[in-house]
Amino acid sequence: MARACLVVIHSILLFAGFACGFSSGSLGWRVRHPLSAAKDDIDVGSSSGGAGSWRSKAKEFQENPTKSFGRKRLNIAFVTGNAMKQKEINLILSNNAATSDGGESFVNLRILDVEISTEAVAKNKAIQGAQLAGGACVVEDTSLEFNALGGMPGPFIKWFQDKLGSDGLYKILIGYEDKSATAVCTLAFCPYPHADPIVFTGRCTGTIVEPVEGRGFGWDSIFVPDGQTVPFSCMETEKKCMVSHRSKAVIKWADWLGNNIDELWERQYGRPAIGHKGLDFKPSSSEQ
Repeated sequence: MARACLVVIHSILLFAGFACGFSSGSLGWRVRHPLSAAKDDIDVGSSSGGAGSWRSKAKEFQENPTKSFGRKRLNIAFVTGNAMKQKEINLILSNNAATSDGGESFVNLRILDVEISTEAVAKNKAIQGAQLAGGACVVEDTSLEFNALGGMPGPFIKWFQDKLGSDGLYKILIGYEDKSATAVCTLAFCPYPHADPIVFTGRCTGTIVEPVEGRGFGWDSIFVPDGQTVPFSCMETEKKCMVSHRSKAVIKWADWLGNNIDELWERQYGRPAIGHKGLDFKPSSSEQ
């Protein structure tokens, strides 16, 4: 069983394009709809009390349909036990706009890891998280593949890191000439309970080196991305978030949110979608 922290986050949608920002530890962003550039900037409000508050906001917006235009706020739960991941995702999203005022609530959860593949793990967590949160949920899972080992540790990197540390991971490859590796970020977004998660993947190829202590977390100290001269641990967070596997996955998710914002907002605050699966979301650019 894996313990994770469920963070309820807020996003504001306005104008045209995608954007987001970071403030006081919350994961908040603005998503701009391509067709709403001429609309007034109307704040539909915020909530920080979990699913109960979401329902009360939905009722409020149903009673005042004029608030369904312009700026729109979504609540999305982010399931993670790693505060640094939350910070990095905020930073990646913040490259596109100003930060919204979002609250957050933390709930300790035990979510089962399905140890099959990184994608299976992320999708399973997203489904469980959406059901527990009563709303949209996003999960990020990471793997590190050593080419000399046929892709291992892969999705098991968390346990290898916990038991061996970065130095132990480096020593695994001492006897191999091939020190190349691929970092993979798998982000699964479940738009609402019982929906099929949409998966966005980001990859970053690089080289495993002797640990160089610095900032960051996990195996940042041993991974040097291709085209760079130092490992993640020696980069400013802003620089890391420009080249990392995580940034590539989050940007794909951001683009998808921008293309589906009306449907997402309607599901959360407007009239309920009909049917078990609800809305017909289009993950057209989730995998590249």
